Amino acid sequence: MQNNFYFIGTFSNIYKNPSKRSEVTSQIIHGEKFKILTKNKNWIKIKTLFDNYKGFIKNSKYIKKFNPNYKVSSLKAKIYKKPGIGTSNWLPLASKLSVFEQNKNYVKIEKILSLCLKQQTKNTILQL
Repeated sequence: MQNNFYFIGTFSNIYKNPSKRSEVTSQIIHGEKFKILTKNKNWIKIKTLFDNYKGFIKNSKYIKKFNPNYKVSSLKAKIYKKPGIGTSNWLPLASKLSVFEQNKNYVKIEKILSLCLKQQTKNTILQL
């Protein structure tokens, strides 16, 4: 079961064992590629392809096909439901994005998630 997948949550802790009470060994960020090593109903054991960390994340928020064309280049990028309507969520530095629409103030990311990021500065996101 070693196919490549992409994490599409904002970010998640990677746990040593399949429990939120377990030690956190690393984190996975939006757009990061990983392999599934084992899987059960609630948890998957993964290996990240960027830094080869192994551990467990919840069995959700991942997809098989993803074509990132930008990455977050500021410390945090606030997520908006639509222009002018913010959320309390954000994407961390180096998150990979699939931008499919943009104007001078916002970029629309991941058609399946229908989220926007505000171009707070010229360098909030950079093209890959």
